[in-house]
Amino acid sequence: MQMNGAGEVVTPFSKFVDLEEVGKHVKHSTQPASPTLVSTFINLTETSNKRNLKTHLRENLHPANHDIRSVLYKRLVRKVECNESMFGAQMYTDFENEHLIGVSGILPPPSFCETEDIPNFCLNGNGKATLMKVLNCINYQFPQVTYSPLLPVAVALFLHYDEDPAQVFSHVCRLIFSNSKSIHYLDANKREVDASTHLLKELTQKYSNASHKSLLSLTSNPDSVYSQWIRCLFHGLPFTYIAILFDMYLLEGYKALYRLSLSVLKFYRKMGVANASDIVSAVFNFNRNIESKVSINMLFRKAFSFKLPPSKEINRRHRKMLMTSNNPNLQDTTRSPMNQWTHVTTIKQVESEIASQALLTTLYKWLPDSTTVLSPVVLFSTNKHGYNLTSFFSCCDLHEPTVLLIKTVTDSVIGAYLSTAWEERNNSKGYFGTGESFVFILLPEPAVYKWSGITKSTVSTHNIPQLSDATSSRSGSCSLPPINVDTTPPPVLPKTVEPLILPPLVGATGVNRTPTPYPSPQRDDLFMMADKNGIKIGGGGGVSIAIDTSLLNGISQPSSTFNNPSLVGENGTFVCSMIEVIGFHNT
Repeated sequence: MQMNGAGEVVTPFSKFVDLEEVGKHVKHSTQPASPTLVSTFINLTETSNKRNLKTHLRENLHPANHDIRSVLYKRLVRKVECNESMFGAQMYTDFENEHLIGVSGILPPPSFCETEDIPNFCLNGNGKATLMKVLNCINYQFPQVTYSPLLPVAVALFLHYDEDPAQVFSHVCRLIFSNSKSIHYLDANKREVDASTHLLKELTQKYSNASHKSLLSLTSNPDSVYSQWIRCLFHGLPFTYIAILFDMYLLEGYKALYRLSLSVLKFYRKMGVANASDIVSAVFNFNRNIESKVSINMLFRKAFSFKLPPSKEINRRHRKMLMTSNNPNLQDTTRSPMNQWTHVTTIKQVESEIASQALLTTLYKWLPDSTTVLSPVVLFSTNKHGYNLTSFFSCCDLHEPTVLLIKTVTDSVIGAYLSTAWEERNNSKGYFGTGESFVFILLPEPAVYKWSGITKSTVSTHNIPQLSDATSSRSGSCSLPPINVDTTPPPVLPKTVEPLILPPLVGATGVNRTPTPYPSPQRDDLFMMADKNGIKIGGGGGVSIAIDTSLLNGISQPSSTFNNPSLVGENGTFVCSMIEVIGFHNT
């Protein structure tokens, strides 16, 4: 054991590893990291440019017994952008002191995974017990994590190279609460897992179509293979391959996993069993015995050769896939009844002057599960902060998601759920945001208008068997449930929507003014925008909601982004009586 210049322990494996078991997987003795290599990694991880680090890792596929990971993993995971207010290492210490004192043996699996989802790799008895402690702590602290086959893998791999379980807990929490806009790190529920599966299928069809066609020739249901991709990687591949894959994953997120999956499918097409009666088992066994067919260097070199889209684009596609599966017919049934979120107590925390508890109850039914588990707070109110757009941005810029509530002088209540922080306007020349956003009416009659891209998605939903209640618990042989695409035709919009011009109204300064009209190009991905005229939500033909810089005058038109009519009647113009913005934070 040695120390690096930063005072960190540099060791090949932690106390949680069975060295005899490691010897079965790693042919050579431990390879220590030289002080020069440690210094190189420290410098590479501290720079804002990841290209040099990525190049180094790709050119130097360090074996599983290389002690550089005791330095590398800590530093890579600290670079993950996340909401650090959501967690802390002390959470694990408190959980251990309050719930694990006197507990012997290995704890049962947490509710978000089954026994077959939990890898042992090369952990010893103490390591296996600690793995279950960390997983159960996550289950206790974060009920919003309802299904995550990659989560047990991440905990197990961190434990191989880190001796502090509280720190391992904190590392994994960084992945759970990542708010990176460019890298997708972890799926925490069934819908997110399904979205990743469909994205893998889409990437395979586009960047390795021969592999996809090969699957079609081998099985009538290729989705059965795609649905098991995480298990095929992390439960099928040898440990030596997995350790290197996790290096890449901590740097590139799911993009690294997609790359290696494409590589595996490509080599299976060339060397695998063509007449297998069970294609899923055949691919899994191919991975298990891959060392005799494809070397580490060859497998990863092929993986790096795929010219996939940038990580930011992959993240955007994943969120679009997620919106496609985000419908009432695909409820997440994996959460245990004791963890079901109830809105009553939460809604009472909202000190809204616009929406009553009854209206907030309606609103909460439309919010994503990941938002309803957070604590709401009123960030901005015109009654408190004034009718000032600068104050609006000052209060709301750093928060996402948010809910915009507008009460008009005619007592209508309309608004929008906005998935992206308003500060993003500084990085965008036009519209920004994601398909999680939607617009709604609370008064006079409740109505919600979700992103129209949900119904326009080209994701194939054929040949995906539905999970029965008996298999919805994520057993290893389960397949994906269908994504039920709403086939209700959208409302017919006029071919040309004339821009509506607001009548002269009294602005904040007492001077009559006429706001600029808000024409919009015919697109369905125009979610949020802010410019010299004010803020806009939705677009395509017209703007769903636009408010001028005085925060007094507004307009609502039919838009193709949300397929909404005017939210305030045929005229479309309105005067704001009050505006509020609700944000969310961890309790």
